[in-house]
Amino acid sequence: SGSASVDLILRRAVAAQNRGDMKGARHFFEHVLRLSPDYAEGWARSGRLALVEGRYGDAMADTTQALIHEPRHFYAMWTLGNIFERTGNTEAAFEIYSDALDIYPALKPLKTRADALRSGAQGDAL
Repeated sequence: SGSASVDLILRRAVAAQNRGDMKGARHFFEHVLRLSPDYAEGWARSGRLALVEGRYGDAMADTTQALIHEPRHFYAMWTLGNIFERTGNTEAAFEIYSDALDIYPALKPLKTRADALRSGAQGDAL
């Protein structure tokens, strides 16, 4: 982020989320976004938390902000694909997963999801 304070708060947010403290994680992510509104990672992590919480509109908004600030942010792209999948837009999910794999082909869970959606998105060959 360029700020030791923001980096520390982000690490605390991720730690809170990993231990299941979603309220605490949300609190920390909000601080990150207030202190550094142009920091794509803050938006991406906030979007991921919103997705975990089932708040798809907020997840979409935060993830979109991350991609505005960093269009090649594969973690945000992965989250966006998850949002599309969970809301039934599997074609869009496949497309964004494919785009993210172009950036980071070694991300195994991303490849797994893209492979699972491939036939539905591209159709079956005759």
